[in-house]
Amino acid sequence: MVLIRQTESDRLLILEDGIERVVLKSDFLEKYGVGRAIRFEPNDYSAIPSSGYLGHFNLEHTDHQAGEVYGLIEIVRHGFYNALTKEEQPPLLNAHKFRPARCIEVRQQIPYESLTPADFKYSLPHIKTVPELKETILRRYRISMPGSADDDLLARGVCFTLFELL
Repeated sequence: MVLIRQTESDRLLILEDGIERVVLKSDFLEKYGVGRAIRFEPNDYSAIPSSGYLGHFNLEHTDHQAGEVYGLIEIVRHGFYNALTKEEQPPLLNAHKFRPARCIEVRQQIPYESLTPADFKYSLPHIKTVPELKETILRRYRISMPGSADDDLLARGVCFTLFELL
């Protein structure tokens, strides 16, 4: 069973010109000409190369689709989702740090032991090995999914998306 990591809201919490605002997700995405926003922590966002490709890992499963254009956006303040209590706080996103990228490839539910050095070719500079990836996954999801055990998070494996930066 795939772990629920968030609810699907029709709104985003953004920071624009120093002001926090709630906006309709559809309006925001239309403004940038993308189908969906993919959120990155500040240290990850700043490490995205200026051109070329980006290999991005997430927990377990993603709904990214090859051929679709996504917006990569920086998280200003983390949000969270608690699957047990259904409590959720959306992240605050930086409207001025937003980049389009086309999804080239998606692979789902990959066990860590199945990853090879080739899987890390286009990953962020600080994610080039399985131990670094595990550390990153735990750093991301301990915050956004409080109450989840580290062993449970790691047992779910990862998904991989390859993006062409536009």
